[in-house]
Formats: sequence, structure tokens, C-alpha cells
Amino acid sequence: MKYLEIDFLKYAHPRTYVLIKPKFRKELFESAMKTVGTKRKLAELIGSNKGTVNNWKNNKNYNKRKLPLFPLIKCCKILNLNSDELCRNIKSATLRYPAGDIRIKKWKVKFNEEFAEWFGMLDGDGSVSDREVSFSNTYFNLTLYFAKFVQNKFKINRNRITMEVRYYTDDSITKAKELANQLKQKGYCRVKIYRAYNHKGKKINLNFRVSFKVLSQFLLNIKNDLAIILKKSPNPIKAAYLRGYSAAEGCASESKSNVRIITIAQNDAKELNFIRSLLEDVGIENIDGPRYSGTAFRLGITTQKELENFQRVVGFGHQEEKNEKLKNMISHYKFTKYRKPDSRRYPCLN
Repeated sequence: MKYLEIDFLKYAHPRTYVLIKPKFRKELFESAMKTVGTKRKLAELIGSNKGTVNNWKNNKNYNKRKLPLFPLIKCCKILNLNSDELCRNIKSATLRYPAGDIRIKKWKVKFNEEFAEWFGMLDGDGSVSDREVSFSNTYFNLTLYFAKFVQNKFKINRNRITMEVRYYTDDSITKAKELANQLKQKGYCRVKIYRAYNHKGKKINLNFRVSFKVLSQFLLNIKNDLAIILKKSPNPIKAAYLRGYSAAEGCASESKSNVRIITIAQNDAKELNFIRSLLEDVGIENIDGPRYSGTAFRLGITTQKELENFQRVVGFGHQEEKNEKLKNMISHYKFTKYRKPDSRRYPCLN
């Protein structure tokens, strides 16, 4: 399968700074100076000054100091040098006045099934601000998988990650403490536990947070093009994205009247329509789910055929409890006659 590539250089923030190999740094500026003629002219072309360019080329202090990324890219363009060569010589990247470095081994990454599924989780229950990436879910293993992906993909140390265990009732405090202890045993030293009062129910919420401005800017810029990237991707990539999204936002339920349905809820109707279009692309029919006054928009996947299609093509990924629930729902078709959903709650069935 041919995967689309994401070029991190394309999505880098203008104030990104990088640490590059000393030999490559010196050769790059020397070659660029020879090509344009003088230091002054090179400085004008890359948006700097003569003294700074000379320091970048000769000063040994810059062996351990970072340089702005965009002047380096401009030097490569002057020399008609492929950006891959620059990427191979970058040791780490950060933003000016950072909270830490991000180490990217490959600046061009394949948008494969694993990456697509993680992005689906991020769009479902995660959020990205200009300086922080977070993910919040009631399922311990799903949040843990999200955290490990960030650690492995972007080489971020666990010491930089904050895990928050939120409980909502006094009955849940013991379980919350157990989860906090499990996180500490797995090496997460920044674990917080507290009671929240803005939610009803006994479920415990596990929140992942990492403050890395350079990572946040990468992801924010990529998210702006994500719909285009997904639409150009083959169906297995679309299915992987839906898998992650469903693990975070999807719900499998079976009523007492034997109505079996998978629902995906979203406050943003535009985003839900995009999810609907991806489901149609991978061959899964869906209907308008029930929407009550003041609640989120919903889509529904029902009938035995479509539930089996969803299980085979998409599923709930790393959300094992939902996978098991879906498996049980489908198995009940062997013993119970299927009842058509109520057309009053699902107007599109009329």
C-alpha cells in the first residue's frame, strides 16, 4: 500500500529552532556564501545580518546551540539542496524559549494506519492548544496507549507528561488512588489525583497532558490539512482513523427491546458529517441518530449487516470493552429476532 507522507518541515512553526551537526552547519553556510558571492548578500537573502551569519558559520559555541530553522531552509534552496539532507543532520528541534526539546528522527513520516488511528483518538477525545496536547477518557488503557504513542513517536520523556486522575463521587476515591499507583509503577512521576464537581456519575476520568509548544504547533498545523490528507488516503487509512475516533467517541448499546446500535456523538455538525462521509467511503451505511433538545448531533450504525461491517472494517481499536460489547451485540442476533429502530426517533427511516 502506498502511504501519503507528512513533511514536518512544511508544518513547522516560524520560530522553530534546531540543533544541527557542526560539520554540516559550517559546510552549508560556506557553500551558500560562495554561491551568492558575499556574506552580506547571503544575510539579506535569508533575513539575517552579516555578523550573525558569520557566527553561525564559524563560532564553535553554536555546536551546542540551536539555529533558526527557516534561514537554514532558505540556504538549502539557494544551493538546490534537498530538504531531506537538512533533516538528516538535525539532532533536535524546539521553539524559542521552550519547555523542552522534541527529537524527531524522521521529518517525513508515513501517514500509516497507526498514525491515522492515533489522530482519530486525538480528534475524538483529545485537544491541541498552541502550547499543550491533551487527551481525556474514562478508559485507562486507551489513555495509556495515547501517551505511549506520543512518547515513542516524538521521543518525549515520561517525566514531561502529566497524568490527572479525576473522580466525581466519594465512592470512587479508592479506585482513583489505585489507578494513580498503577501510573506511578509504569514510570509516570507527575501524577495528580483530585475530585471534580462538574460531572455526574461514578466513572473516573484519566487525563493526559504534555506541554511542548513545538509539538503543539506541528499538530495544529497538520490538523488544518487533515481532512484533505484523509480524503486522499486509501480506505484502510480512513478505516484506521475511524477506529481511533470510534474508540474515543463511539458507543455500542443494546436496548431492552433488542435495538442494537452504534452511535457517534459530536457537538460540531460539520465534523460529524465528515465522519459520516468517511464511513460511506469504507462501505458502512449510517443513519441520523437520536438528538434530544440541547444535546449533541449523533449518527447511528444499526442492522446486523452494518454492525458486522463495522466490526470487520473499523471496530473500536484499543478500546477492548467496546469491542467486547459489539461482539456480544452481534452474537445475540442468533437468538433474538431483530427489531427495526423506531422511526419516530430515527426520522430518516421513514
